[in-house]
Amino acid sequence: MIDIGSKPFRLNKEQRDWVYQTLASMTPEEKLGQMFVDLSYGDYEETFVKDRLERTKAGGLRYMNLTAKEMLEHNRMYQKHSKIPLLIAANIEAGGNGACKDGTNVGCEVKVAATGETKDAYRLGYIGAVEAKAIGCNWAFTPIVDLSLNWRNPIISTRTWGSRVETVIACGRECLRGIHDGGLAATAKHFPGDGVDERDHHYSSTVNTMSVEEWDETFGRIYGEMIAGGVEAVMAGHIMLPSYQKKLNPEMKEDEILPASLCKELLTGLLREKLGFNGVIVTDASHMVGFSSRMSRRDALAAAIHAGCDMILFFNDVEEDLSYLRDAVSDGRLSMERIDEAVTRILALKASQGLHRPVCLSDDGLSVVGCEEHRAAAAEISRRSVTLAKQVGETPLPITVEKYRRIMIVPVHTPTPEFAKFVGAVSGAVKIAEDLKERLAGLGFEVELFVSPLAKAEGNPKNAYDYKESIEKFKRTYDLVLTVANCGSFGVTQRLNWDTPKGGFEVPWYVYDVPELFISFNCPFHLADAPAVKTMINCYDSQESTVDALIDKLTGREEFTGISPVDVFCGLMDTRL
Repeated sequence: MIDIGSKPFRLNKEQRDWVYQTLASMTPEEKLGQMFVDLSYGDYEETFVKDRLERTKAGGLRYMNLTAKEMLEHNRMYQKHSKIPLLIAANIEAGGNGACKDGTNVGCEVKVAATGETKDAYRLGYIGAVEAKAIGCNWAFTPIVDLSLNWRNPIISTRTWGSRVETVIACGRECLRGIHDGGLAATAKHFPGDGVDERDHHYSSTVNTMSVEEWDETFGRIYGEMIAGGVEAVMAGHIMLPSYQKKLNPEMKEDEILPASLCKELLTGLLREKLGFNGVIVTDASHMVGFSSRMSRRDALAAAIHAGCDMILFFNDVEEDLSYLRDAVSDGRLSMERIDEAVTRILALKASQGLHRPVCLSDDGLSVVGCEEHRAAAAEISRRSVTLAKQVGETPLPITVEKYRRIMIVPVHTPTPEFAKFVGAVSGAVKIAEDLKERLAGLGFEVELFVSPLAKAEGNPKNAYDYKESIEKFKRTYDLVLTVANCGSFGVTQRLNWDTPKGGFEVPWYVYDVPELFISFNCPFHLADAPAVKTMINCYDSQESTVDALIDKLTGREEFTGISPVDVFCGLMDTRL
């Protein structure tokens, strides 16, 4: 029997009674629905909400962001018509902007870690939680506790505290404390650990290739600390860990290796029994390709619950998904005993957040969302995080009008996948370059934006070398080049996409002829594609406060204080030269 009176739930008698009485009153269909976290696209018209809840009977809700006021009304409407109060989750990885459109963007994990102060990890968790709670959320899909161990991994690139176990533990622990102090339940993710494989489990299966001993010394320690800190939930990634699955099941065959979200050895054997986790296990998004990489969805939904997951993140098709679980119960692949165990934990998490009593969502807390105090904290983090990641030989810093009046800014062209456009995560540095041009021109610099000679030729150069220009003319024309990159994380790679190889001035091959600064506003690993660069600056994002800080540091009004939490040299020899 599950002990809901102990960590992480710590329920009193009133709360425990509510859990058991609610469970006893539920129909089998209600229990099936309770194991899903539904996804709302922002429609909170009353008739729609009533119909949606009647169809899903979902236990939790995630949503696409609206403004704080709209989100509060949205969450009120859903709680009003839910028979059992909902767990409403916010993805506050970077702060309150993950809860609502006007929330405070504190910064991604790698940016916050670059300040070198764990207090900033606490602020990230606290600000995100307080703002999410103000709009009616009670659950955070944070902290991320993955390790940056493969610079090619596009999804963990900025969504990590770093490459060192001690840093991830220290920052993860403080972020968790901030979330709890802000009033939300927390979720550690992505078990059993992302950042080893170079692939993204949104698009394919992925593998954590660590040995048992390596895992124990890294992710084992990290998750042990999260559990000790009282994390209420763990998100199971669609990530395989063959070494541990084989250790816990020596008789298994190679073709029986499964991602953690479907693997009983990893969820029940490793996470629950070895590490002692008693909270809720939720899958990562179930429409990610990694979830269906080893079996059909019809089988995967039941396999996830049987393996130890208590909640499935998102429906694909409501009626179809519920029918898949219904069939699994009927044919014996999924027992009601296991379902009751999952629902007990879900209800216990709800009770721990006060949902055993009537839910009343007030307007009183809205003033905290995006408040001046939170924005000031975010701006301070921006100033302390901008990192001089590489500096070899004579540097053009600080830049002055007297020495570097004529500047060319080169925005690196990076295509944006269609899904990234849909969610507003657009790559490309043109807008950032235009902003920098305006700011630097205001300081007296003469600034020109680079235009690809291929574009000038309207895509019809005479031959492959037609875009080459005179080096001496280039030297006479410009005193300094700023190469600017903003390469997002939605895609199978996060690499620079050079339009003009073989001597085009987009690629910074001319560093011995014209002083050059390379500035990244997203991925910190671009030295792999621009190893000749002598001076590299990582900003981690392009918030206004970040660009403000960058300008002050470029012009010498402020010192660079950021510390790289990851290996910006990508383990490559030539990137250090």
